[in-house]
Amino acid sequence: MESWLDRVLLRLLLGLYPRGFRKLYGEDLQMFVSTERSGVGSEVGSVLSFWFVTFIDSTRVSVVLRVRGLSDAMANFFDFFRRRFFPMDQIANDMRLGFRSVFRRFNFSVIVIATLSIAIGATTVIFAAINSVLLQPLPFPDSERIVHLEGAPFAFTSNGMSVSDRVPALSTIEAAGIYATGGANVGSDARTVRINGAQVSRGFFETFRVPAEHGRFLMPQEEETGGAVVLSNDLWRTLLGADTGVVGSTLRLNGENFSVVGIMPASFDFPRGSQFWVSTGALPMMSGAALAPSYVARIGPDRYPLAVAEELDALNRSRVPDGVDYEEAFPSVTRLRDHQARDVQKPLLVLLGTVGVVLLVACLNVTNLYLSQVSRRKNEFVLRVALGASKSRFVTQLLAETGVLAVCAGIFGTLLARLGIVVIQAEFPDVLPVTGVSIDATVMTMATMVVVGCTMAVSLAPALYAGRSESNGALRVQSSGMTDGRRWTKLRDVLLVAQIALALVLVFGSGLLVRTFTGLYNTELGFARDEVITTKVSFPANFGRRPDGNDLAQRKSARYDFYDRVQSRIGGTPGVLGVGLVSNLPLDPSIGVGMPVKVPGYIGDPVSDSTAGTPESVAATFQMASSTYFEAMGIPFVVGETFNRVAADDGLVETVISRSLAERIGTDPIGMPITMGRSIVEGVIVGVVENVRSNGPSSRQRDEVYILLHQWPFVNDVFIAVRTTSPGALAALIPDIVDEVHPDLPSYATRTADQLLDNSLARRRFSMTLMSLLGSIALILAVLGVYGTISHSVSLREREIGVRMALGASPGAIKLMVLTRVGILVGVGVSFGIVGAINVGAVFRNMVYGVSTSDPVVLFVGALMVSVAGIVAGYLPSAVAAKIDPMSILKES
Repeated sequence: MESWLDRVLLRLLLGLYPRGFRKLYGEDLQMFVSTERSGVGSEVGSVLSFWFVTFIDSTRVSVVLRVRGLSDAMANFFDFFRRRFFPMDQIANDMRLGFRSVFRRFNFSVIVIATLSIAIGATTVIFAAINSVLLQPLPFPDSERIVHLEGAPFAFTSNGMSVSDRVPALSTIEAAGIYATGGANVGSDARTVRINGAQVSRGFFETFRVPAEHGRFLMPQEEETGGAVVLSNDLWRTLLGADTGVVGSTLRLNGENFSVVGIMPASFDFPRGSQFWVSTGALPMMSGAALAPSYVARIGPDRYPLAVAEELDALNRSRVPDGVDYEEAFPSVTRLRDHQARDVQKPLLVLLGTVGVVLLVACLNVTNLYLSQVSRRKNEFVLRVALGASKSRFVTQLLAETGVLAVCAGIFGTLLARLGIVVIQAEFPDVLPVTGVSIDATVMTMATMVVVGCTMAVSLAPALYAGRSESNGALRVQSSGMTDGRRWTKLRDVLLVAQIALALVLVFGSGLLVRTFTGLYNTELGFARDEVITTKVSFPANFGRRPDGNDLAQRKSARYDFYDRVQSRIGGTPGVLGVGLVSNLPLDPSIGVGMPVKVPGYIGDPVSDSTAGTPESVAATFQMASSTYFEAMGIPFVVGETFNRVAADDGLVETVISRSLAERIGTDPIGMPITMGRSIVEGVIVGVVENVRSNGPSSRQRDEVYILLHQWPFVNDVFIAVRTTSPGALAALIPDIVDEVHPDLPSYATRTADQLLDNSLARRRFSMTLMSLLGSIALILAVLGVYGTISHSVSLREREIGVRMALGASPGAIKLMVLTRVGILVGVGVSFGIVGAINVGAVFRNMVYGVSTSDPVVLFVGALMVSVAGIVAGYLPSAVAAKIDPMSILKES
């Protein structure tokens, strides 16, 4: 019975033909198609295939009828092309068989889909990260023309941070700007909060060419005078309720009034995390600003970074101030995207290669499984050959079966990838230099190519195996119980050896990163980690200033009062063991001020430099700290003592130096005079403290000089270090305590010392975690490969094993026979893996610290892990072989 859909399709079919043809042959054609349709049945696949083929044929004929000039040869070619390359009935049949095979061999299908899903998901995650960081353009117009400049001081700066007037001197640059990150305190309904921002020149917005969503950018006159601010879309929505009327209103930042002149769109986030932008004329207003500004520029079309660098170098040389020795430092010009990704580019590429190896191991594993399955189906293939099936049909059928499984794996792998991206962004929010990693069309195209590649790779060997079947061997295969040919057995062994070798390479790589991370995490940093919690307070330049702005003593008094009150208030909290203040905290990204050091007779003066064997001038990090800072941080004194507050009030500048600087002096430094810079600080050494790895556990120990914070009060940022028995509980109290001491000075970035260490090692932890995960996946797949291969071998040799046991072989001898084969395969795989691990170790050269890229301990442990895992995986099939009943085998024979 024809359905309504058949009638509609039939009408459309008749409409393809010319009107004259329908009048003559329409009824006959309708009857013919209806008769053919009734013989197809009601199965959806058959119906769709019938109508598709019918429309193809009708289209060909109608084209011939409508275009009289078309030759019969072209019509025949069209028919040949359709039947040769688009046999839809055959493809539909293969797809139906593929879907049926998924449910017929459900356990096998689940294993294959799970294996490929994990590999495809991991590949998609890593490629999505690379696509977002390295391949996708930045969200700015013609972002490939935006570059980051280094080494262009004389070309661009003379006073302040203005560069717009100097751009016309460069033919390769269309616009350029300077930015420096910092922050400001802004009042809200609840309390004063800290927000991140940037100082920019007016050429900054010209460089990016992103129009403001509301209002305008900074004007030239505002660049020098300040007083104007552009807000981010996020700050506008969260703090100001998305009110468009705020443009033209006043916002109070760090106690100064700023006119809101514009609001940027949500897509503009540069520098990353900036919530406002003020002009360079507001330099005294900013706190926590970077010591050195950064340069960005938009280069002209068809211009390249090298040409820009050459022009900058020439301009630098022409504008060197008198008396300045211009160093031979060629300017660096890199595309902004590459500059942002410079720290993660190498780890991401290494991870991409690693995940490619995991995908290869997964394909080898599934290929081995498929060979085992095809081996069990050899009777089916032999009989089909005997009945006239061509060997090409085996190839198309296996392609269809693996294609169905690969598509299912691709779907589940994409879902796993989405979950993996969410987990990575939650666990490592600041590692990647982009705000979000997404699965877009490029990533989906790559995932589709991976699915197609997996289908072809997995199907090749099983298809060749199935195609070797011969019809005259049908009865012999069915009755003899012969094992597979030696060639195919060796192929499975080779695939297994390759899995083991590749797994060892990845385990070795992950072991290097794990040992590096563990060594860095356990490095002695020179201060207590377990009981320390820190927070940060930033002072505006006008803090404590009178309206006339001339009372320096008042400003100092306000700072001193805050220092003393906050130490007293926090120190009185139960569980607090010590409180200290410092200008630069260890492990914090802030940079201390480096200055040359002079110790008469020993370091940095003509007498010491001309004396044989004495050290030359050194540059030490200059820091300001309270007298209680060393006790609060748990930094031990080697000799001497901390600052004397009474002596400081009398004008004596006391300094505490690090042990590394004391070793340069070579004798007891207590009481020696010391000078920092060009007599900026002249003091006397009163103590020597243990070295502190301020820049992280992988950095060298810096020479450091501390002076009393009260003798150098005008610092932008002050860190409060608290030693306590309960860091977690105190972390929630510190912001309230600081707010009580001074409501206009919010504390922020409250972290424990362990969190500071975690942040400094975030990129290494990111690489280690993903590499370890991928190495574990490869090892598990290799173990499953051992188990599957040996289990298949045991199943094929059941009759042999039964005969051996009937002739007197013990279960232990059978186990030993199976395990001997396992040991040989695992041993060969581990041997190749060791060679591969030693050769690829150089890839991790820039990612390891304190560990050799061919570390024998890591290599031995990795080889032992893989060997033990392989032997354990092979033991289970050997135990099954030892339990075979010889009598039942003989009866079956």
